[in-house]
This record gives sequence, structure tokens and C-alpha cells, in this order.
Amino acid sequence: MLIVFLILIFGFLSAERILSDVVGQNILTKMQMTNFGTAYVVLIITSSFFTSSTLVLWALSFAPHLLFMIFIAYLKQHRRRKFEERFEEILGLIILKMKSGKAFRTAFSEVISESPHAIQRILIDIRDVVVFSQQNNLEALSSFVQMIVVEFVQADQAPHAALKRLVSFLDRLKVQADFRRKSGQVMQQIRIQSLILSGVYFALFVFVIKRFGFESNRQMILLSVLFFGIGIGFIFYKGNRIKWKI
Repeated sequence: MLIVFLILIFGFLSAERILSDVVGQNILTKMQMTNFGTAYVVLIITSSFFTSSTLVLWALSFAPHLLFMIFIAYLKQHRRRKFEERFEEILGLIILKMKSGKAFRTAFSEVISESPHAIQRILIDIRDVVVFSQQNNLEALSSFVQMIVVEFVQADQAPHAALKRLVSFLDRLKVQADFRRKSGQVMQQIRIQSLILSGVYFALFVFVIKRFGFESNRQMILLSVLFFGIGIGFIFYKGNRIKWKI
């Protein structure tokens, strides 16, 4: 019973530490974290009544931790991707408010207050670096957000040229987005052609084995499969890592 109690306490402390870190990063709201914590406590307490196995209790105590960390990693990646997709719209709103006569900081603050929670948290991080010069937060931001920070800092430091700079920044983002879209279409066509060639290769592979046999041509066939697999793998792997430049 003492071992069970120690496992539960250790599990609760670990969960509390993870939840505190997540709240500190503004990934989820406090209400959402409360719901996750309550569900975890109910799961552990209920499980302790139905099993006395130490191994099962360890698994039930820490498996949710791993699943939750995977979920948070996915959520952060999803939020970052969503922010990048919507940033042109956000920047356009800032520019529109500035054209109506508002200063950069005022327009930026209004856009932050009008944004959804997930995007709002990233915008607040950007504002903290731009307005309050919290340079220690800059390294934790993605390269895309760092680029935004550089442009916003320059706009904030030169109010007379802020609108012109942000309009130029928006135009550059549109050009980059259009270029990435077109380059993505090219890579998609290459992948489709690779899949078609894979089908042709598989048909020839079956034909060669049936016509000439596998044992008598084993070395040649295995080398063919090896080189073909390396080529296809290189296309898909390298294609995902290509950094297109304008």
C-alpha cells in the first residue's frame, strides 16, 4: 500500500510540474489545464481501486504524461503553422488601422485584442520583445516570428516610416508565399511522377521474376531494389528539406 501511495504522489507531482510549464508557456488556458488535471486525478484514483499491480500503476501514472507531452508538441506545431498562414491577414489589419491614423503600437494592440486566443499568445510574445525589449525571449521564437520581430522593431523605432515599411513587408510576404506555393506544386508533381515510376518498376519487377526467375538473378534484382529504394527515399526526404530561395 505504501508503494502505491508513493507512486500516486510521484505521479501527481510530475503532472503538476508539466501542467505548470504548459500554463507558463500559454499553450492552453487555465480552465483547459484544470480539466486535464481533474481527468488525470480521476483516472489515477479510480485505477488504484481496481488494481494493486505496481507495474500497472506506474504505467497508468506516467503514460498520460507521455501522451499529453505528444499532444502539446502537436498543438504547438499546429498553432505555429496556423499563425504563419494567417499572419498576412493580421499584418493587413495592422496596416489598415495605421492608415486610419493610429500609431503602430495602438494598431498592434488592437489587433492582438481582436485575435483568437491561440494566435493572440504568439502576438503577445512578439509585442513583449518589440515594445518591452525582452530580447531573452527572442531565441525561443521560430525563425518566421524572429523575422517579424525584426521588422516590427524597426517600424516601432521609426514611426515616420512605419507604415511604408510594413506595407513593403506585407508585399514581400505575399511574394514569398506565392513562390512557396508554386515550388510546392513542382515538388508535388515530382512526387506523383515518382509514384507512377514506382508502379512501372513494380510491374517490371514482377515480370522479371516470373520470366527469368529470382534465384538465378538474385544479386542483380536485390541491387536494383536497393538503388531504386535509395532514389525514391532521397526524392521524398530531400524534397521535404529543400529551402527555396527567392
